Amino acid sequence: MAKRFRELRERLLRAGVAPRHVRRYLTELREHCADLTAEEMRAGRNRTEAEAAALERLGSVEELARTMIARQE
Repeated sequence: MAKRFRELRERLLRAGVAPRHVRRYLTELREHCADLTAEEMRAGRNRTEAEAAALERLGSVEELARTMIARQE
């Protein structure tokens, strides 16, 4: 999970997104991912399965980066 967020961070910074916006976005994504993981665990998945399912639900690094880059003002 951490690798995916590091990759996203680097992608956003290279695209010119301000570091403070990158930090905020990653914080929001980590919190959302934790919520999704907990939801998957309540549904009966073990931690590894739940984290994988949560990351799948969040989307790929490419999708997440595109979303943030498109929001840039």
